[in-house]
Amino acid sequence: MTATKALGDCYRWAYLYVVNHPKAVLHQGLVTAPYSDLPPYEHAWVEHDGVVKDWQTMVAGYGGKFRFRGYPERTWEALWKPERVKMFSREEAMAEMSRTGHYGPW
Repeated sequence: MTATKALGDCYRWAYLYVVNHPKAVLHQGLVTAPYSDLPPYEHAWVEHDGVVKDWQTMVAGYGGKFRFRGYPERTWEALWKPERVKMFSREEAMAEMSRTGHYGPW
């Protein structure tokens, strides 16, 4: 994974989401902002029932018609081009939080 400066909001939000939604899966990896020439950056997001939810979409309100709802999985994949590095179930995320004392990246 390339070294980037992560603000941490995406990790904190994703962790809290999976804690409150046991069927959700937390993903940590790299994404490329749609329509951008910027390099990929570290990010955390959640997949839950075929919908991808992340801090930018659910809290900051980015994402156009998907804001505050999340993206259909295929649409998000096509736009953000994620490179998954790690996946965590609720229990795995909670264990990492207990072990490290922070929300991520782990």
